[in-house]
Amino acid sequence: MLRRFMLIYVILVLLLGGSVVASKTIDFSGYSWQVKNGYGGPGPNNWDNSAEAVFVDSDGLHLTVGVHEGKWYSSEVYLPQSLGYGTYEFEIASDVSLVDTNLVGAVFLYEDDTHEIDVEFSRWAGEVGNKNVQFVMQPFDVAGNMKRFMLNSGSGVMQKIIWEPKRVLFELVQNGLVMQQWGYTGQNNFVPGKEKVHINFWQYKGMAPSDLLKKEFIVKKFRFTALDPEEEICSLVKSKKGKGVEKGFFSMLAGKLKGYFS
Repeated sequence: MLRRFMLIYVILVLLLGGSVVASKTIDFSGYSWQVKNGYGGPGPNNWDNSAEAVFVDSDGLHLTVGVHEGKWYSSEVYLPQSLGYGTYEFEIASDVSLVDTNLVGAVFLYEDDTHEIDVEFSRWAGEVGNKNVQFVMQPFDVAGNMKRFMLNSGSGVMQKIIWEPKRVLFELVQNGLVMQQWGYTGQNNFVPGKEKVHINFWQYKGMAPSDLLKKEFIVKKFRFTALDPEEEICSLVKSKKGKGVEKGFFSMLAGKLKGYFS
């Protein structure tokens, strides 16, 4: 019986093209984060959840790309629950302009590959020309769903994602000054509930760092401020005026109203 179970498990892993799990947590900025382990996307990459690969100290959360026994590993953490509409702030300790050309440092909200709000710091192995930061509403290949730009010096960065029912505002603040801002009002904004906050540092197309040395991506702080309940409810109703609504919208709205009046 056990042998049959193991055979089924191996077949499923092969069919799914990898197995990514979270079997460990780490405390950072007042939240308990799941630490990714196993093999799979993005990349695809091997994911390391060891204390050497992912750790917190006085500088913040450290994510690494490193090699063990001849294999390169990336790292990722994510929250186990949805936070919903509001302002997400990631204070980044690393100089994001120095991220290796083959690597990607990212902060993002993820439900699935078509319900995702991304900020990614990467040169994409030189494939995108003189750009090293991108704001993305997935799917990325829809016209108007991406803004790319060059950040010459990437220290002192505060990356904000302000998520509202009718808009997503991306704002990159550097040393107190707004350097880039992009407001998205297209059709690929979505209703929260299943998305989770992720932070990762990974190998583009599974490629090792260009100099074959271990790398770090450090996030000093994470903060979340929920959208005011009254403003959220009004925005939700206005966003659906004269439009069709997806399944579950009214039950979600009823839950918010119940919470507001309780």
